[in-house]
Amino acid sequence: MSNSPIDSAAKYILTNAQTGPNVVLASTFKNDSLVFVPFGSGSGSDQLWSFGTTKRQNRYRLQTVAKSEFNAVDISSYSGQNSITAHFVAVEENTGQFWALDKWDDGSVRITNDFTGPDIRLGVDSNGMPGILGGDSKGSHWTLSRFGGTVQTVSVSGTVSTIIVAPTTLSTSVTSAPTAEPTNEPTKIPDHTKKLSTGAIVGISVGGVVALVAIILIIILWRKKSTGSTSLQNASKQDAMTSYPVLSRDN
Repeated sequence: MSNSPIDSAAKYILTNAQTGPNVVLASTFKNDSLVFVPFGSGSGSDQLWSFGTTKRQNRYRLQTVAKSEFNAVDISSYSGQNSITAHFVAVEENTGQFWALDKWDDGSVRITNDFTGPDIRLGVDSNGMPGILGGDSKGSHWTLSRFGGTVQTVSVSGTVSTIIVAPTTLSTSVTSAPTAEPTNEPTKIPDHTKKLSTGAIVGISVGGVVALVAIILIIILWRKKSTGSTSLQNASKQDAMTSYPVLSRDN
């Protein structure tokens, strides 16, 4: 679409006239298919689309946050099947990954591909799934809503309505918060047997010496006291055994 308002740095929600505003185009983690899911379900990153630039003017790659910038929607015919399908493949420089956006008369958007030409469009097939079809069917009318802001869906001519999608309506996280890696280090156990400080050791040593000296002094004093008591007892015994001359009175 010439003078396209598409911002290649922005993220968009894609809804279809046939499936309604509460169902959105999405990728899936199971395989490389395109699917329809209820808006806001799943991881959210599979519903956020970006339009990556290509070497061709006004041609974009259709990509989702979940599939990353290294994968894009391509057109090919699987072996054994006659139908042409749209699915995710690795990014390459081929016409099957070059998509154009144009305006329908009702202001909605049609999405075509350089490989299949302007008369074959991305839409809703007879089974209610995303597919490639021709003609002006309701299933080929798309609305692009810029996530977290506003977007004019077309700009070929005229004015179109603006759609707002609040950022809080849809989760954009692709991966969960990183978890701590396990380590082989042993669990640290509090040490309740820490060594005493130098001051404490010196204090204990001095106290021990003082106590020892006191004990020695007590023993010495006790022994002296015991020796003194023994000497007194011996002296008393000796005095008791000493005989004195009997004095007689002369008549």
